[in-house]
Amino acid sequence: MLFSSILALAIAIPSALVAGTCTNPLIRREWRELTENQQIDYLNAVICLKMAPSKLGPTINSPSRYDDVSRTHFRALDIAHGSAIFLPWHRLFLSTYEKVLRTECGYTGTLPYWDWTVDSQAPESSSLWSEWSFGGDGDSSTQDNCITDGPFMYFYSEFAFEACLSRTIGGNLGRTVNFYTPEAIFRMVSTTKTYDAFRHSIEEGPHNNVHVGVGGDMGIVSMSANDPIFMLHHANVDRMWTIWQSLNPKLANTYGGFNSDGSPARPTDPISVYGLTISPVYKVSDMFSTTSDAPLCYKYSNSIMPGISSTGRQLQKRNYLLEVDQSCNATEIATAPNAYTHGVSKNWTPHSLDRENKRKVRCASRTPEHFALQMKYDKATMKRMRKSENDHCAFTNYINARYPNYQSPCSLNNVEKQTFVPMSDADVAENNLIYASMINDYHSSIGK
Repeated sequence: MLFSSILALAIAIPSALVAGTCTNPLIRREWRELTENQQIDYLNAVICLKMAPSKLGPTINSPSRYDDVSRTHFRALDIAHGSAIFLPWHRLFLSTYEKVLRTECGYTGTLPYWDWTVDSQAPESSSLWSEWSFGGDGDSSTQDNCITDGPFMYFYSEFAFEACLSRTIGGNLGRTVNFYTPEAIFRMVSTTKTYDAFRHSIEEGPHNNVHVGVGGDMGIVSMSANDPIFMLHHANVDRMWTIWQSLNPKLANTYGGFNSDGSPARPTDPISVYGLTISPVYKVSDMFSTTSDAPLCYKYSNSIMPGISSTGRQLQKRNYLLEVDQSCNATEIATAPNAYTHGVSKNWTPHSLDRENKRKVRCASRTPEHFALQMKYDKATMKRMRKSENDHCAFTNYINARYPNYQSPCSLNNVEKQTFVPMSDADVAENNLIYASMINDYHSSIGK
């Protein structure tokens, strides 16, 4: 791809908006952008739903309003995963959940999101796992891995049996311990040029990656919405779709691929949340714009960044631009059969378990076979997913090898023991220009 086109995308992202008609959109913010009181209000609203009686109980054997929400996702398991409708269905689902919080529990805020790229290098250390946020890991000494602290430690759900809310974040060491970096995500949203290609890349990559990384209920697709962190994770996935739409305005209202039954996906396909609230049956095209006001009216913030000074950021940017390793062989990196072992063996990229290297970034971990089996992936999907994982890891190896002074915003040096601040439009544009330059450099070197 020509640098000029990627450069245009990088500059366009702060101001590009998907067309819509709502005049006062809600702003969904990253969890760490919220004040302490705003966080408490959200957590209390979730607890309110868990304590409220089910409105769908007789039809789905649901004990609470929150379980109504969770089971709605369960009912959509086969149609809304591994098919074209993945993104629009979850967009409607999240919007409905947000409205239930506001109309039935008096919540006056918006659905927050979790920008897991910030925590990508040590997800187990994220502040979201504190007892004051979403609670921590499950108790690994027990078979059920029930969480033991936080506001949801007494959450129980009843599907085939009564079960606690579980997580296995620590138990996933050696399997899925690193998430996708902001550089990898920008490459994903700026270089995929069809809706179908983007949906595959986001669902089969970072979406799966975080589900498995959190583990427990999140690692079991049918149970995943039991964990309240599910909503923040999927809000971030939805945010990625809005970014892709903003970067590619001519593609924003496009749609394609196949439905779960093998039929061609069409914008006129019906979409519903199975009576979770009284609402019409929408069309997929109704989900294209988050500011359409029918039924969506929201935007996302620019997310957060470590609270380092602008002087420090400019110095880092200058150092990155001035120094590159001319001996870096992009073709060797791109064609390595196993990018994961190649980068580690060359001492470019830290091992997934390493937490001592605080300058360089790790490759996003692969989706394990057991999760792919849950998702019912066929051989073609597995081949595409493994190729994409290897390709993104190769790009990470290139960044680490080519730019010795570059430190990602998500590097452990930048995020450990840091407070976070909201990103301005200028911050986003500055980061994206760096990412675009890296992508162009890499793609030009390998003839892509």
